[in-house]
Amino acid sequence: MAKVFVPQSSCIFAVIIFLLLVLSVGLLVFVLKGQLHHENSMSSRDMGHVGDSAVAGVVTHTPSPQTASKTVTNRSTVSQLDVDHTTESIPEDHRPWEDFRLPKYIIPMHYDLLLYPNLETDIFTGTVNITVNVTRQTKHFVVHAYRLTVKDSKVYDKTGSIEYGVNKHFLYDLHEYLVVEMDNIILPTTYKLSFNFNGSLLGSIVGFYKSRYTNSNNETRFLATSKFQPTYARRAFPCFDEPSFKATFSVSLVHTPSYIALSNMPVEVTESFPDSSQLLVTKFQKSVPMVTYLACFIVCDFKYRSTKTSSGKEFRVYSAPDQVNKTAYALNFGSRVLEYFENYFGIAYPLPKQDMVAIPDFVSGAMEHWGVITFRETNLLYDKQNSSPQNKQR
Repeated sequence: MAKVFVPQSSCIFAVIIFLLLVLSVGLLVFVLKGQLHHENSMSSRDMGHVGDSAVAGVVTHTPSPQTASKTVTNRSTVSQLDVDHTTESIPEDHRPWEDFRLPKYIIPMHYDLLLYPNLETDIFTGTVNITVNVTRQTKHFVVHAYRLTVKDSKVYDKTGSIEYGVNKHFLYDLHEYLVVEMDNIILPTTYKLSFNFNGSLLGSIVGFYKSRYTNSNNETRFLATSKFQPTYARRAFPCFDEPSFKATFSVSLVHTPSYIALSNMPVEVTESFPDSSQLLVTKFQKSVPMVTYLACFIVCDFKYRSTKTSSGKEFRVYSAPDQVNKTAYALNFGSRVLEYFENYFGIAYPLPKQDMVAIPDFVSGAMEHWGVITFRETNLLYDKQNSSPQNKQR
């Protein structure tokens, strides 16, 4: 049998490696054992102290009076924020505008809104009365408002006959809030918040803004339109601009006689505006409950084509006057699609009308407001002579 010879240096290296491994394991066991012994000692010592204190009836670690007071206050605040329906007062240092979400104890029920977009001055003015249900005592009303100048804030009872004292109102831009501070703490019941405000129609294509198009005579024509999803309604009027808050709307839009007004609901009446004989005000029927981003306001000189569904619902497609000849395809298929889904789901369309409007510079492909869907022009209009088949798919 052949013999295997191992160099002496390799043997010495292997022995050294083995000894190092043994030494490392021994150190690790020693450290872990010492740490475990230390923890056990500390645990036994703590248990002894607790036992002694319990027998003697003494709390070993008593917090200072300041700490104890602060703890109780925080516990009370958390309890009140978690429970909406309570008559307990809110601590004086409570600052609800520092929370990035609106308080849940003030619930909007109805908006009575009037807007006048002046397309010559590029300023819109408005008033809004918001009926709210307050479920616990408070000294502050907090709503959303951004890029608005709020000239007046008032608080009334639900009938509007009793006015409550307002100490001040201020904008808190960090969270895009308008805060109304009352003279005194108010009790849970129904109130009306009233605001006069104005804002700019320029500088954005979200919120309430000024749009334009060029007609066949190469004239620039203007319109006011809105795009509120996801949180841009606060740029048009003070409101509870979160999707958890639904309320009904009564909308009035002021405009010149050469323009029309569109909103979510059918027109109730168009009449002379009391503040100016040269203006009209179009008032719309009360809406279904909806979130603020589904509200829609348009003042324009558009024309339309219309039809009725088999259930008698009015269906219209609006566009710039020179583009009305391109609305036939959308009118035909839009009304048929509405009927199809009514039959498919077995649910009647819940509103009295459905409008589709082609906006020249709409930021989204389309926006599904209640009762009036707004589209980018290229996504709604179709010309048999010049449009490609791909336009039909839009």
